[in-house]
Amino acid sequence: MKLVDSLTREKRVLIVEDREVQRVALQIALENRGFSVYGAGTVATARATAQELRENLDVVVLDMRLEDPEDPEVTGADLGIEILSTPARWYPEFLIHSAFSEHFYYNLALRLGAAAYLSKVERSTELIHHIRALSLRSGLNPERLNLSGTFQRIAETSTSSLGAVISFCEEVLGPELHSCLGTPWALFVSNSEGTWCCAGQWSEPQK
Repeated sequence: MKLVDSLTREKRVLIVEDREVQRVALQIALENRGFSVYGAGTVATARATAQELRENLDVVVLDMRLEDPEDPEVTGADLGIEILSTPARWYPEFLIHSAFSEHFYYNLALRLGAAAYLSKVERSTELIHHIRALSLRSGLNPERLNLSGTFQRIAETSTSSLGAVISFCEEVLGPELHSCLGTPWALFVSNSEGTWCCAGQWSEPQK
């Protein structure tokens, strides 16, 4: 995947949730914020979707206790571990969203290496904030972006350290923030000579 492709594509989120109302509500909320979202209500659907998308997934949201009569023993964390066991160049970020807080489930989440374990009693905005942050972290994976080559090119074409920082913000950080935040934002660079808006949208406040 070319650098420009990875920066301009929508962030992809897989929601594994057996309760359709919760799954669809989160899916709509994320799609309204510019994410490309895939839902799975069963273990089989989750496996098939993860296999189809493979290295194009940014975040996987996992319900811990899945009431799937076809696979009653499989938890959301088990599915995440299965995804990690499949050879790939990079993997998505994992987030557990569960109504249960037993130590057994926490231990499974630790085995998975989940970035967060959120309770379903939390507001949906908290879940969306975490998904945004994790999609940004996934997007800025150095291996995924081939940043070594980007760093070298910016270093060779920049005439100053400030110019190099601004170029990196414009080419890498700016597009990633734009695809993840979904709200007005601006990225500033400052040194002893002044402050510059190097990415995002910014207008001087009216007097």
